[in-house]
Amino acid sequence: MTRLRDRSGRGMPHVFVFDDLLPDPAFGSGFTRPFSIVEAFLALGWRVTVWAKQNRGTGIDRALEARGVTVRLGESLDESAGDYLRRNCADIDLFWCCRTHNSEAAAQIAAVLGDRRPRPHFVFDTEAIAATREISYQKLLGVDISDRAERMVREELRHAEGLGTIVVVNDLDRQSVESAIGKRPAVLGHRLAADPQPVPFEDRRGILFCGAIHEEQSPNLDSLLWYLRNVHPRVRDALHEATFRIVGYWNPSLTMPKIFKYANGVEFVGPVSDAGLTQEIAAARVFAASTRYAGGIPYKVHYAMSLGLPAVVTPVLRRQLAEAGVPPGDVPLLGPDGLDPAGFAEAVVRLHTDAGLWSDLRSRGLDYIGKHCSAKGYAEKIEKIVEYAIID
Repeated sequence: MTRLRDRSGRGMPHVFVFDDLLPDPAFGSGFTRPFSIVEAFLALGWRVTVWAKQNRGTGIDRALEARGVTVRLGESLDESAGDYLRRNCADIDLFWCCRTHNSEAAAQIAAVLGDRRPRPHFVFDTEAIAATREISYQKLLGVDISDRAERMVREELRHAEGLGTIVVVNDLDRQSVESAIGKRPAVLGHRLAADPQPVPFEDRRGILFCGAIHEEQSPNLDSLLWYLRNVHPRVRDALHEATFRIVGYWNPSLTMPKIFKYANGVEFVGPVSDAGLTQEIAAARVFAASTRYAGGIPYKVHYAMSLGLPAVVTPVLRRQLAEAGVPPGDVPLLGPDGLDPAGFAEAVVRLHTDAGLWSDLRSRGLDYIGKHCSAKGYAEKIEKIVEYAIID
């Protein structure tokens, strides 16, 4: 493990993780990522402090504290994160900023610290490049703004560039950032263990959709409505008994579309525990990820693959899931070449009925997870990022 100069005399380096909310995987929307990062630092022997702007009261604060993490909630404190860092900067080796939109606040904190020495090294983890999602969303509306891509990425990273190491989630975002700012970012994907559920093909049924929906402009809600309106009727015509189950958080302030309640074969489950999600994945025959626009990388597809459930995905997700040096077509997933409802439905039906194809994708998906998402590889990437941050 990279050995930083220990500033407190406790024998362990110290990382300060800065985010909107505490890292609770139940939130979806990228919050699984900081949870994995916290776990990785703990496994590497680091002391970890998590500073979150607010807490949603899920109990994750107590779970983190039980693991030895120091939890600081900005909404309940009299001092700002900058004031806290100024008092404790000699004890903190690394400042890890989660999500690009928090980089402005992180830059203000860096300004508060000024030229103090010693001071923490800064890492800016984008989680997802918002410009990528906006470009794909505008394309759906018939507006091509790809010629503005580099300018949009530079604007998005204006607070982070020059202050520390930039981290992206996949090779697609790496290319975008490198092209925009002329600097190669580090890449840190997902950390998952292959854990195939033993339920055989013949004992599984139906299609599973997973995704948290926090707002009306959510890509998850868009993908869900696109599937239900355009794909689901075609699937039901071919598979009369196949159900479509929807699992994930639903913001109670949003009106639930009537199609959720009245479409034949649709079952809205809502949020479930980790064990409940594993049971849903073990019971399903097909995982459907019908995302039409997005940034970052879909954790839910990786998670389904890690438990041995093959997925049908859209082209945008296939591109996001392709690791460096791996063509999108070689990622062990099924799906049409274009955003085609008939092609997507055909892929779902084929995967639901072809045991040989299902077993092949399951096996290759588990191998893919083992190769690209292992805990060992993830820890090595964290260590390299720390090394980059020290010399940046």
